[in-house]
Amino acid sequence: MRGSPYVKPFEAEIRSWEEKLLSMQDILDAWIKKLRILSEYNHTLKNVLKASVVFTSHLSKKLKA
Repeated sequence: MRGSPYVKPFEAEIRSWEEKLLSMQDILDAWIKKLRILSEYNHTLKNVLKASVVFTSHLSKKLKA
């Protein structure tokens, strides 16, 4: 749009919108990165909790015997 020969009257407004959109894009990219990290952490935590349940179950059986 900025390449249009008719942009001159709107150039300041277009630049302002472009800055806002680029800023929003940076914010969303940062959120996506954090959500991916949290998702990986959540997956690891679930695996640890499952393993601890199994371990506790086996330990309980050993203690009863």
